[in-house]
Amino acid sequence: MDLDINKVILIGKVSSARRLANDILRNQKIIAIDFEGKNLGSERILLMQVAFMPANYEWKDSIDSIDHKSIHPQIYVIDALPNDGAILNEFKSVFESPDIVKIFHDARSDLKALKLFNQLHIENLFDTSIADIMIQEQESKDGTRGQQRSLTKIAEIYGGPVNPVKLSFKDKYYKRGVAYWDQRPLTRDHLFHAAHDVFSLIPHVYCRIKEMLRQSSWATYQSRIDTLMKAIEKMSLPVTNPPTIRWIRKRKRPHDDGSEQAQSSQPQKIQRSSRNHGKKASRVNDHSA
Repeated sequence: MDLDINKVILIGKVSSARRLANDILRNQKIIAIDFEGKNLGSERILLMQVAFMPANYEWKDSIDSIDHKSIHPQIYVIDALPNDGAILNEFKSVFESPDIVKIFHDARSDLKALKLFNQLHIENLFDTSIADIMIQEQESKDGTRGQQRSLTKIAEIYGGPVNPVKLSFKDKYYKRGVAYWDQRPLTRDHLFHAAHDVFSLIPHVYCRIKEMLRQSSWATYQSRIDTLMKAIEKMSLPVTNPPTIRWIRKRKRPHDDGSEQAQSSQPQKIQRSSRNHGKKASRVNDHSA
């Protein structure tokens, strides 16, 4: 299944974020989360992405018995740049709920930024990077320690959807040192790349990794999670300048939910948050990098 950008919902209002958080608390047991930022960890979170399956989705123990190809996850992108990221505080109960599994890939920088700049922490973390390392070690015949692998590689190995333009995106921005996540208004490219980082994880990659992680490896896996969490708790806040909004278009049109959309020669629409969380239609003309 390919990511349907029309189903990605952008949230910029605190009230909309609060409704989303309450909906997650009522209806979800497993969610995927990712954060974006400039030098994330050393500086604060600028975007949050969250994905989950529909409330009536039936999670099963075997990946071969779940319907992961025809049901598209619900995906939200929350703009945390305005108001110093205060919108993230609306998700405190979600982050700290022991009843909701929070799936991250390589959560180190995410957890660091969340703790240092928002004084929040994650309970019931499932880190696909740490779990993948454990699976590598399970299969090693000589006791070699597993290697950390990228989200793209993880998706390829465990059968999840792969971002088709990830490499060109990295070359365009990251390798050239171009600031990206602090640009406003958010464009279709921003939403596509941000959303894909959680779209790749749920449900297939999470279910496959969990299925492959042997029961005998769980104690070591949990020990590594605990070590990570303790290291995060010991970190102190660095002294940095707060990020500022860099408008990349002179013309801008406010969203209904408080975020803003870039103007271009081709009209484009990004789905707005509503009380019904995505029942309104949306459209983005193109999502290529």
